[in-house]
Amino acid sequence: MEIKNNYLEKVITLDGPAGSGKSTIAKMLAKEMGYYHIDSGAIYRAYTYAVIKKIGYLNSPEEFGDVFLKEKINPEQFSLQVYFENDTQIIKLDTEILNEQLRTRELTERIKYIADNISYRYKVNQILRDLAVRYPVIVDGRDMGTEVFPESRYKFYIDASIEVRAKRRYEEYIQNYKKNHIDIEEIKKEIQKRDEQDKNRKIGALKIPEDAIIIDTSNLTRNMVLNLLLTYLQKKF
Repeated sequence: MEIKNNYLEKVITLDGPAGSGKSTIAKMLAKEMGYYHIDSGAIYRAYTYAVIKKIGYLNSPEEFGDVFLKEKINPEQFSLQVYFENDTQIIKLDTEILNEQLRTRELTERIKYIADNISYRYKVNQILRDLAVRYPVIVDGRDMGTEVFPESRYKFYIDASIEVRAKRRYEEYIQNYKKNHIDIEEIKKEIQKRDEQDKNRKIGALKIPEDAIIIDTSNLTRNMVLNLLLTYLQKKF
């Protein structure tokens, strides 16, 4: 799909691996600049949630994937809305507003089947581009600067070490879900596995955009990363 619209002047992409902090930084940057933050991962999670509601979790992620592919569940059958309210991205499935139910480990184990499906990727990319036409946006994911908005002038790749990402994910579970029985080594293995999957996906693989600015956040605070991004953007704008 060729994109020629001037709206690309108002699109900033942040790609990077899971747990690198790109979503948190994207939210901070959007607030600082008066932009809207689009969380593309949350949209894929929302479609995963919709499929789970239709066929259930089943006995394992593998069985879930097999049934999903066998039944050929099209994204168009779901009434999913994505919009902004008070500068916050809202995702609604029918009349249900989705939030914490998108962040369970069980859902995370099944999202790859939806995120690897060409029909769902096309649908989510369409949603992202439609939003970008209407609003100045900052969007994070794993292929925003390579596949969805390849012509954007403002691209960043946010990275961090495995150890740091595992610690961040562990603290997230503790803070948001009050789960103190999670093993950080188990989280580290899950992230390593996710990295390999993301880099080797046939569709929308995790790549560093050729013209992206790479920022390693391992030893940086959130405010330090934010200031770096703002400095780079001031030079480009």
